[in-house]
Amino acid sequence: MKNIDKLQPEDELYMRRALDLALLGHGYTLSNPMVGAVLVYEGRVIGEGYHHRWGMPHAEVMAINSVKEEDKAYINKSTLYVTLEPCSHYGKTPPCSELIIRKQIPKVVVAQRDPFPEVSGRGIELLKKSGVLVVESCLEEEAKKLNQAFNVRYTKGRPFVALKWAESVDGFIDRKRDNVSELAYVFSSEYRKRLVHRS
Repeated sequence: MKNIDKLQPEDELYMRRALDLALLGHGYTLSNPMVGAVLVYEGRVIGEGYHHRWGMPHAEVMAINSVKEEDKAYINKSTLYVTLEPCSHYGKTPPCSELIIRKQIPKVVVAQRDPFPEVSGRGIELLKKSGVLVVESCLEEEAKKLNQAFNVRYTKGRPFVALKWAESVDGFIDRKRDNVSELAYVFSSEYRKRLVHRS
């Protein structure tokens, strides 16, 4: 018999999917973190979502809302995998922890606790008090790395600083150019712009 209050081998599989989904919000969620969520019933993903933009519904809401009509009866028998502790406060959106309780989801697997002071363990506490089984720290390091800037802001009280340096093989930043328009080409593509400005 499985010890359901401990991490199971399949938990990492679903949490990796949630982490992949969270990445889809990269560059759009600031000042909120990137969050992904996956709802699983008996080894089958019935819902998934991610936080698309600041001020819009959170990943948990998106995952629950994505469940097809024929699978809605399974929500209260499913496990929710979420990359960050469900929120417990009213901000731009209502608390996700209350939605989870209202939908009677029996088990939630969380990658990391939310360092944001208005949440910081309160979401997990609220779920547990309502009888939800909460399993923590599934792929915690990966989740922390995903939201490095967010975590540094709230755990260290300072901005996350990324230093970028580009140089040629011979140790120079660039060669002397006669034509300035050559430089524009280097940063012209959207893909290159994203790489240069990614933290």
